[in-house]
Amino acid sequence: MEVGFFIHSISIPPKASNRLVGINRFPGFRVAMGFPTKNSNVYRYLSAAFYHQQDLHFGYQLEGQYSFSQKIGNSVELQALSGIGYLHTFEDAPQYKIKSNVYREKRDWGRSQFTVSLGIGAGYLIPNTRYQVNLQYQFLLQFPFAAKGNVFFVPHNRIHLTMRRYVVANR
Repeated sequence: MEVGFFIHSISIPPKASNRLVGINRFPGFRVAMGFPTKNSNVYRYLSAAFYHQQDLHFGYQLEGQYSFSQKIGNSVELQALSGIGYLHTFEDAPQYKIKSNVYREKRDWGRSQFTVSLGIGAGYLIPNTRYQVNLQYQFLLQFPFAAKGNVFFVPHNRIHLTMRRYVVANR
């Protein structure tokens, strides 16, 4: 089991206009459940996340992810991550349509998109416990974004801080 927070940014490079490291928004929230594979260094994760990108949109994401890890000593673990997900976003401002020369607010049903992601991270297993603290960087692409406008994908960056609890046994 894993729970954590993340800072979300839509930008390349990471220090672009919406300040990946700056506190200009609420952090995102993620809950995940991991399942070991036959290879003890590989876990599969299913996760659900929510974030609010100030002045742009709210996002809900479901993702399947593989985590490849390598232990260094008894407590430190390096991680490489890859995943694919479904992202549903809602605008952060009202949307309007014009009908009979009158603007009326329209209902926002949101937009459905897919994501692919890559990431790196490090974890620290707290001695004599089943808890691990993780710091991860995730890069993901959201697509299709606005195919009619020839914008096929949008890059996202996230920095996660999570707490993982191993239910079965320590790694």
